[in-house]
Amino acid sequence: MDLKYYHNKINDPLLFIVIQSKRDFRLYANLTRNLKPTAKTFRVIMIFEKGGRICHDPPGNPLNLVFDSKVLVKCHDSEIISEWYSIYPNKTETDELVRWYRNEEHRRNEYLTDTLFRDRRQDLGGLNIRVTAQKENADKDGKIRGMCYDLMTEIARRINFTIDWQHLESKIGTYDPKTNTSDGILGKLASNKTDIGLGLFGLTADRLKLFDFSMPLVETRISYFIRRSNNNVYDFMSYSAIESRAARGAADLHKCMVYDDK
Repeated sequence: MDLKYYHNKINDPLLFIVIQSKRDFRLYANLTRNLKPTAKTFRVIMIFEKGGRICHDPPGNPLNLVFDSKVLVKCHDSEIISEWYSIYPNKTETDELVRWYRNEEHRRNEYLTDTLFRDRRQDLGGLNIRVTAQKENADKDGKIRGMCYDLMTEIARRINFTIDWQHLESKIGTYDPKTNTSDGILGKLASNKTDIGLGLFGLTADRLKLFDFSMPLVETRISYFIRRSNNNVYDFMSYSAIESRAARGAADLHKCMVYDDK
């Protein structure tokens, strides 16, 4: 199964998979181990032509599903179509979605829920999520404050997860091509030592290959102009007087994106 075509595409594919034996299931399960994070949310319809406990009660998380997986499963001996996804790494959640009546005289579908996909996936069941913030988001006593903190705690309240605050990091992180590693918050994310990074991240093509980013929290219509530099790389900072806090932030952000994340 070659899914490379769908990388960086807007529309996800619809995969129709027929499981005829335990071997078929194991082959597909092994394939999912190497899927990129974006591929784990492809739409999948899986039909089991033969029975087995796996279809009705999958042990652990054999298909490496995630919270927003879109997988529909039909067992051979049941009229119920279930959706599979995962909240905890080693557990598969199965919810009954549709009853499919195959009787020739009364062939129809009965929806067992009237909620949309996004409404069904709004509860993480108190899942513990590690969050690492930048020191800039903390006060002198080391307590995290500000808009990012308020947003994170509100999101945690709404979708029911527990924030496990990690040690503060002084920088977002830079990539070292010699060691093929990153430091700072990005390094923790890459090494699975934290789940969410909280800070002002510069969005780059290389980072998009490795990390998922939230949508921008704030957008402004401010424009700023930079004079072409001669020799001094910071020459553009003296081009004009910065009058507003937003303009100063934009200039600082540009400096971070061009040179380094501090």
